[in-house]
Amino acid sequence: MADAHPGVRRQALRLSETFAGKDAALGAAVAAGAKDPDAAVRQQAAYTLGEWPGSEAGTALAALLQADTDRYIRAAAMSRTWTPRAA
Repeated sequence: MADAHPGVRRQALRLSETFAGKDAALGAAVAAGAKDPDAAVRQQAAYTLGEWPGSEAGTALAALLQADTDRYIRAAAMSRTWTPRAA
């Protein structure tokens, strides 16, 4: 998720959904994607965070909604039905 190419970072976020809630360090990396300089990566992070359990995902989604004015990213963040379920 730290690759120089944004396409690689987006794909890493997508692949992490398979491991949702199974690794805290991976969850932190997914949450960090919400602050990525690339808009497409932030959009994917919004989709992916909806798959991750725990309050960290909700906090990252809320921060993304507050910080990002891109309508597609905001729609991605709001399209997820995130619930604070146990990790």
